[in-house]
Amino acid sequence: MKQYSLRTLIGFVIFIAIDSQFVYSQEIRKFGQQGTWELGGSAAYINSTQVTNGNTGSTISAFLLSPYVGVFLTDGFEIGINPLGYSTTSSINSSTTSINTFIAPSYNFKTETALFPFIEAQIGYTSMNDKITLSSPFNTTVETKRGGMSWGGRAGIKGEIVSHGLLNIAIQYQQRNLTPDGATNRSGYNEIFFSLGFTLWL
Repeated sequence: MKQYSLRTLIGFVIFIAIDSQFVYSQEIRKFGQQGTWELGGSAAYINSTQVTNGNTGSTISAFLLSPYVGVFLTDGFEIGINPLGYSTTSSINSSTTSINTFIAPSYNFKTETALFPFIEAQIGYTSMNDKITLSSPFNTTVETKRGGMSWGGRAGIKGEIVSHGLLNIAIQYQQRNLTPDGATNRSGYNEIFFSLGFTLWL
């Protein structure tokens, strides 16, 4: 069902983008030119696998919200920032909140339609806050804060569905490093995303 829905969504974006080129064909060619700004954000569905002391653990699912701002330094080459990516997971007695900040250089490829394939690298910092409520004594809450460098990448396609408005579809991978000082083996998370976003270009 998910595969069918994804194929339908991608097909819809391609149809709208190709159809819209006849209306915005002259204007859309300006996207990706030097000096262009891109503003917006995305929501992502995450499969996250925990790594503790070098050992791979269980996989959980979560949603990530990420604002975005970028500027084209040259035609096609963009420097972007994800200033405050936010995700949270919770169970009956515990919760984990994650905040990410990434610098994201990317390259956007021009085509003869209103579609723009792109590739993007990401490097930045992740801060995580874990809370566990202990039933005894007196429902005590134990809070742990961790942080470390993270990196990843994203690849996908942008399609103009309204004038100066782009729908973004992408597959993304991130590796979050939360290894304690002095540890010899890595701790953190390996994550695979499917993201859907909307950006305006100016």
